[in-house]
Amino acid sequence: ARLLKGGRRIDYGLACRADAQGTEQYVFRIDTDGLAAIRRFSANAAVDRLLAEAPAPIAAIKAGTQPNVIRAVCVGAAGKPATLDLIVNDTKVLEATDSSQPLDPAGTFGIVTQSDPGPSSTVAFQNLIVNGVA
Repeated sequence: ARLLKGGRRIDYGLACRADAQGTEQYVFRIDTDGLAAIRRFSANAAVDRLLAEAPAPIAAIKAGTQPNVIRAVCVGAAGKPATLDLIVNDTKVLEATDSSQPLDPAGTFGIVTQSDPGPSSTVAFQNLIVNGVA
């Protein structure tokens, strides 16, 4: 993934286990300042929470418009804790476990972007590969 144009700070990354409405999902994001986070988004405020966050820029994340290879790992059977890893440029940068009502592994995947207010942004994603467990 690579920022092509945009404002001061752009978040981008991957989502997994998303429901059909997009109201429940795990999001793995990095930003143009080199920060990263894993978050569970939910319409239910009781389970909507930050699962892991980098307190400072991470050396493995290329800042600005340099391309980054992002991998999100979502592992865990239905009803079991979800193990979540964010890997950037072949370096595991964050990990988390969601054992409180983990999201359904039958959910879908996607890409995510978010920018601060200001000029519109464009992020390019290429070579999206999804591997499933039989």
